[in-house]
Amino acid sequence: MKKMIIVAALAAVAFMACRQAESETVLIKTDQAFSAMSVEKGALQAFHSYMAENGKVLPFEGEPRTKKAYADLIRKTKDLPRSTSMIWEPTESHISASGDLGVTYGKYESRDEHGVSRGYYLTVWKKQPDGSWKFIYDTANKTEE
Repeated sequence: MKKMIIVAALAAVAFMACRQAESETVLIKTDQAFSAMSVEKGALQAFHSYMAENGKVLPFEGEPRTKKAYADLIRKTKDLPRSTSMIWEPTESHISASGDLGVTYGKYESRDEHGVSRGYYLTVWKKQPDGSWKFIYDTANKTEE
């Protein structure tokens, strides 16, 4: 009986580890799709689309930006040519034991009329009731590269 309990416990741990690895893969793919949308439709639209209703972006300077702030920026700039190009690649992801929170980390590159900036980003994701992932916090730093 004792051996059966140990085997069952080990099987449960292996199952949970497998589910967590699957969730981390889904999260990486979500972040990659987020970056692809940024290239295709622009950073403003991508950030607005992948941000949870209560999400925030912590910019290099100024106040945190909300989903409403991105919607306002999209409205104000809809007829202007896109001036910023942003692309990133996640290199790590981690999922909470509960499976409803995750984080991605990686490198980004941004180009605008002032030049090119590069750095690292960190995005905190929350699983939505429909099973999709939306970010609740996003922040980055600039490097000297």
